Amino acid sequence: MPIKVRSNGLELDGNLLPLFSGSFHYWRSPRGQWPHIFDQIRGLGFQVVETYVPWSVHETAPGEFDFGRTDPDKDLDAWLTLAHQRGFKVLLRPGPCINSELPDFGYPERILFDPSRAALGPLGNPVILSHQTSSFAVPSYADERLFADFDVYLGALSPLLQKHLYPKGPVVALQVDNEISYGFIPETYSLDYSPASLALWAHFLELKYRAPAALSRAWGAKVAGFEAAPAPRAAPKAADGPGGLRACLDWVEYREYQVQWALGRMADLYRSRGLGSVPFYHNFYGPWTTPFSVPDVEADAGVDFCGLDGYPHAADALEAVDQARYLASSSRLAYFPEYGAGSWPFGFPVRDQGDQEATLLAPLMGGAKGVNFYMLVERERWLGSPLGPDGARRGASADLFARFNAFLEQVQWPKTAPVNQGLLVLPREAQRLAAVFDRPTARAELEALPAALRRDPEADLLPGGGPLPRDCAAFHAAARAFCARGHYGFALADGAVVPERLARHAFVVAGIPGFCDEALARRLRSYAEGGGLLVVGPAWPRLNARFEPLRAFEGLDPQPGKPLPVGDGKVLLLGAFDAAAVAALLRRARIAVEIDLSDPELEAAVHRGGGRQLLFVRNPFASERRARVLKEGKFVLKPLWSGAKFLGAVEEREVVLGPHEIKVWEVIPA
Repeated sequence: MPIKVRSNGLELDGNLLPLFSGSFHYWRSPRGQWPHIFDQIRGLGFQVVETYVPWSVHETAPGEFDFGRTDPDKDLDAWLTLAHQRGFKVLLRPGPCINSELPDFGYPERILFDPSRAALGPLGNPVILSHQTSSFAVPSYADERLFADFDVYLGALSPLLQKHLYPKGPVVALQVDNEISYGFIPETYSLDYSPASLALWAHFLELKYRAPAALSRAWGAKVAGFEAAPAPRAAPKAADGPGGLRACLDWVEYREYQVQWALGRMADLYRSRGLGSVPFYHNFYGPWTTPFSVPDVEADAGVDFCGLDGYPHAADALEAVDQARYLASSSRLAYFPEYGAGSWPFGFPVRDQGDQEATLLAPLMGGAKGVNFYMLVERERWLGSPLGPDGARRGASADLFARFNAFLEQVQWPKTAPVNQGLLVLPREAQRLAAVFDRPTARAELEALPAALRRDPEADLLPGGGPLPRDCAAFHAAARAFCARGHYGFALADGAVVPERLARHAFVVAGIPGFCDEALARRLRSYAEGGGLLVVGPAWPRLNARFEPLRAFEGLDPQPGKPLPVGDGKVLLLGAFDAAAVAALLRRARIAVEIDLSDPELEAAVHRGGGRQLLFVRNPFASERRARVLKEGKFVLKPLWSGAKFLGAVEEREVVLGPHEIKVWEVIPA
């Protein structure tokens, strides 16, 4: 393949292409305006554009398609040719799902309104997605008919695409599906209980257990065969015991498997149609916890890189920072396939110019190396794009994006990397345990229930008692707060984090229940033996993911609160996160923050590369905030993204940030 996926972009025959791009949907703009729109996108500083290729837009009848023969606005061949002539590289997203605020999400209606194709809920009824533009039955991604029908579309589309794949044309990557997510209904027992999914469930159990007897032992109940294994349809009760919990954990894991299986199935279709000469990628709609797993999708689904989407408001920019922190430690390329440029005008408050300004740098602060801004060119059901539907440049919004691209060039962003002392790991076991006690209830209804009515029987089911899922979540949240308030650089990861990424960090905090994946435990022990500081809590795992004795930690018996030497490193067990104990551990190991701030409530991140040291500071408050920058030796703060003036060398510098503002300085030794 002439294109290689690197941690900071795509390498095209030895040349790096950073993936900073904007969405321009060809079929939504009159063809006569395409040249002007491309010129305006270039004027903002972008070299890459992205578009969906919607199945429902191009299909005129089953097996019949219009790619510009009748409607010139659908002439994808002409659009790609023009993009190439204008010097752009292109990212294409053919689906089958595209969402894109279309009433059909890009599926032909014949698929959405066929009950036999629907994902079924626990009572056996089709699950309906009520969206702002329409309502329809969520199609089952275990149903082979979906792939067969999509392959007909792909067969008609692929000859056109093959003409434009790099190096012959501008297309440098293809997205396999879009935001695969059980129809944005990820709760554990909401779906999919369709016959096709239950057959895949049986296949998953066979892959995992190999023999029905092994499954029977794990579940504590006789199971005649994998096809006879019932799919859990509600959270386990106390009477179900550990075997019932194990069955529900298997169902949670199966839902991750179905996502990976479906993406792998579609990636195979792409390759079978001669489209495998460019990288494939995918996007989750935001969450990075079960049933979504970026590293597992990259490892097992035939997808080269996987990203997360973000549409934060000013007050929520930290969500995007943390998404980037996770991607930087978990994906081959820390990339946002969708990041809001404007917003859809329904469902939640519209993102305005203030939101855009306050959140634009959030992915960079967390370590992202690529962002696709959705939508760069406005169209129906969208507001606030920097370019109008005809390409007209929109004042302050357009200026902001031009400034952003100039900033990337100025700091040579692909050469930089976050300076992280710590890594916070929330293993799959903790995520799955929490997901076991999901309910197939609308989120709004669940939040309205009094706490007493939301109690779950976790403690009666866990082998050896707690900790409960909320204990692991609280441990992880407290570790994050400790790093943020102390201004330690940190990344986020799940249990799939690889040894070389563990080894980059001076300390690792893992929020683990009483059971742990054997492979993760081996990696954590090896990390500590190699000289790392490992903080574990709220339990010391003694069982593996099948509730059998955990072998990786044999011979280790840490006492809570007392660091245990392990090889060249140490292990600290905490029943609840203890900031003072962790601070003492880091202090004894002489692990210090790179740059500190006098205000612990302000968020900071340091990046280094290309001979530069960059300081990002974010104000999470709706009022102005001031702080001193603290660093050993004399230094100069040179504003890079700020209205401040360059005032010269000082040992301590007060910085001023407006409401929800992110600023960036270059830190220069004086």
